[in-house]
Amino acid sequence: MGQNAGLFSWNVSYRYTLNERRRLAVYGMEQQAQIVADYFLLKTYGPEGLRGAIGVYAGFSGTVNAGTRSLFRKILPPEIQ
Repeated sequence: MGQNAGLFSWNVSYRYTLNERRRLAVYGMEQQAQIVADYFLLKTYGPEGLRGAIGVYAGFSGTVNAGTRSLFRKILPPEIQ
């Protein structure tokens, strides 16, 4: 693998916008991984973490406020706490 690992990752978008009527499975694989990672970031550090220095790597495109966590909860399966 070496230098070829992640060869095509530059061509994949990890950005996403949440829609409360969509479920996690509807998003692409890269977005699914990013959504779960961003939810963990939000759950651990709160809205400030998702907006702040750590959050610059987040893929979430949208307003981050007190209601953002409940939006994530609407699309995530119950197994993801």
